[in-house]
Amino acid sequence: MTERFDVTEYAFCKFLARVRTGRFDADDWQTFAETEYVGYPHIESARKRLVQTAGWMGQSKECLVPPGLPEAAQEILVSLDPNYG
Repeated sequence: MTERFDVTEYAFCKFLARVRTGRFDADDWQTFAETEYVGYPHIESARKRLVQTAGWMGQSKECLVPPGLPEAAQEILVSLDPNYG
């Protein structure tokens, strides 16, 4: 029997990987970081942590990737999937 593949979790982890490298745009941010993940409590918790951290670090429309955000995204990504470590 194969393990269930969760598209939502996979997509969010791919987004975090793009944040980690600074390769995302405002549309990506709105799609993945500003959308609630109802029914996915661990992803929703990670999303809230990312948004809160970005706010603390000074993220704005002019500066989507403030210093420290890639490192925070890495920590959140590893907390969801240790294989990214």
